[in-house]
Amino acid sequence: MSGQAITAKEIADGSYLQKVMPIFAAMRAKHNPIPTFVAYGAYDKVQPFAASICIIVLFSFIKLC
Repeated sequence: MSGQAITAKEIADGSYLQKVMPIFAAMRAKHNPIPTFVAYGAYDKVQPFAASICIIVLFSFIKLC
């Protein structure tokens, strides 16, 4: 997604973060942002839905969705 190749070595040593930091949504947040809830959809082709399952389970447990 960053348009840059990331190697296994970069993942292992953590240096890949410098390449992906500019595309992190959290980096766009300013001081005192409006709270936002983001989850990935079941048919999302970029981010796997499995990344949202724990959030859905939690919110279902506390009756928020």
